[in-house]
Amino acid sequence: MKVLKFGGTSVGSSEAILAVIRIVKSMKSDTGKTIIVCSAMHGVTAALIDLIDNAVRGKSVSSELKALEVKHYEVVRKLLEVKRHNHALLGLKLMFNELEELLTGIKAIGEASMRVRDKVLSYGELLSCFMISHFINQNCGEALFVDTRKLIRTDSNFGKANVNTPVTRKLINKYLDENVAQYYVCTGFIASNGQGDTTTLGRGGSDYTAAIIAAAT
Repeated sequence: MKVLKFGGTSVGSSEAILAVIRIVKSMKSDTGKTIIVCSAMHGVTAALIDLIDNAVRGKSVSSELKALEVKHYEVVRKLLEVKRHNHALLGLKLMFNELEELLTGIKAIGEASMRVRDKVLSYGELLSCFMISHFINQNCGEALFVDTRKLIRTDSNFGKANVNTPVTRKLINKYLDENVAQYYVCTGFIASNGQGDTTTLGRGGSDYTAAIIAAAT
């Protein structure tokens, strides 16, 4: 089993993602399983932080949110075969709807706790990896989108959570045993606490995610 990690710049454009696909093809694991950990697209995390801050101030975030939506849709339309568009675009649309609801709530109360901030920031990786799983599936082989909030368990230190390593290892191995695929496209940076709340792993969190998964497998 191999674990590959790609940062925001590596998945920041259609051209960059095509390079990722070429790398994935060339690094195919002899065991038949390759884990791919990805960050949010370049600039998306910063844009999400700005959206949170503007919502707290009571400003409209509609145009900025729409720009993020278009950014992801354009990549899908450029890199996916037309027959694959509907499933990918619908999945992204549902995530953007959830994100809009969160930002509307932040604007309504005029504040965002660290717990809520982590929830909003998680969408950068969720959107990116959901999208990339479709590209890998089309070009490389069977791929699963893996929301690592289901696999990496942490405490409730929102913004820089501490990993519960024994529990996390069990969850990762259980998932890999029960879900068979050639490629697993895993969200970097994000995890969850024992109550199911979204947490994040702090600066360099996607690198940490890849290390956690590699150590567990």
